[in-house]
Amino acid sequence: MTRYRKRSDITAQTVDDETLLLDVAGNNIHQLNATATLVWEHCTGDADADQLVAVILEHYSVEPALARTDVQNILDQLLSLNLIEAVE
Repeated sequence: MTRYRKRSDITAQTVDDETLLLDVAGNNIHQLNATATLVWEHCTGDADADQLVAVILEHYSVEPALARTDVQNILDQLLSLNLIEAVE
């Protein structure tokens, strides 16, 4: 089961429901919306995609299939930007 963990060298600042991520190594700043912020906050190395979907369903009134799609898209983007890593 794949779990997800934030990179330890990323600096995060949350304002309201959005988060700014400073990736010094990649020389980039990324802005996360409220849904992506929830996913980011729960990428502690303990949560897999199903658990992240459950977090979204606790906070938003959306269909489970939509939550799953959104979480997978967010994870894919965070992985492609090298902001999180998949751990076994």
